[in-house]
Amino acid sequence: MSGTIPEMLGYLNELVAVDVSENSWEGFLTESHLSNLKTLKELAIFKFSLLPDQTLVINISSEWIPPFKLKYLSLRSCQVGPKFPAWLRNQNELNTLILRNARFSGTIPDWFLKLDLELDQLDLGYNQLSGRILNSLKFSSESSVYLIWNNFSGYLPLWSSNVSRLNLRNNSFSGPIPWDIGERMPMLTELDLSHNFLTGTLPVSIGNLYGLLTLYVSNNYLSGEIPELWELWDGVPNVLVNVDLSNHNLSGELPTSMGSLTVTIFLLLSNNHLSGELPSALQNCTYLRNLDLGGNRFSRNIPGWIGQTMPSLWILRIICQDLFPLVWGI
Repeated sequence: MSGTIPEMLGYLNELVAVDVSENSWEGFLTESHLSNLKTLKELAIFKFSLLPDQTLVINISSEWIPPFKLKYLSLRSCQVGPKFPAWLRNQNELNTLILRNARFSGTIPDWFLKLDLELDQLDLGYNQLSGRILNSLKFSSESSVYLIWNNFSGYLPLWSSNVSRLNLRNNSFSGPIPWDIGERMPMLTELDLSHNFLTGTLPVSIGNLYGLLTLYVSNNYLSGEIPELWELWDGVPNVLVNVDLSNHNLSGELPTSMGSLTVTIFLLLSNNHLSGELPSALQNCTYLRNLDLGGNRFSRNIPGWIGQTMPSLWILRIICQDLFPLVWGI
């Protein structure tokens, strides 16, 4: 569907859920569309468009107090900002809050934190929000947090142990990755801290995340050696499919525990200062399709077992920083 959302929507005062997503809406949605929906619990608006322009504007007065208490709110790719919507200040029953690509700027207001919500999903991605994120946010079991492509800063927040998906990609977080992240957030299945300003070393406690599917920590300023993160994984079934530790200042040899990544498909370690021989334990990584070791200081000989034990390999990149080309081993 396309065009404007009709105000007659507001006359359907028995509605519990409104989902007008995947359409090419334009114009304005105001409080007059919603004022009579006293039983409303779910509201989803996703303005579908291949163009960057957001022609649907959520134009609701900051003084308006909704007559309903939402449990689910999803507003994506429509203009809700530039400020965090003040009409949410009485929505203290929210379980899911998605305000993605909504043209926000500034900081998350204090009143939002005082709502004392327990969320199963928080998605504020693709905005221009800034400031620090407090640890006081609460999350329910197997919850997701997506704050990608904003300007959040300060130390990495550590929330409830219930969080399973944490994506803080493309922000301005700084300082070290908390050393106890594996103990405090043990349910993580997805962890993306890429493209920030993180320093320090990789915490050993990451090895305690046995349910991890993806580990993306590229494009930061980590240093030191890659620890034996997976030394306790030997013989333990794991599901870690994607590992990206590229573009840091990591040094030393690859840990032999990488051989425990038996189902990993993408292993990206490029543009560091890694050196030495490739550990023979990598022969266990038989599912690898992309192995990127370029821009390091590995030995000039490529072991012959790569061609024998990695039959699924699509991409092999091993361009070193020394003056000699790498050659296949015999």
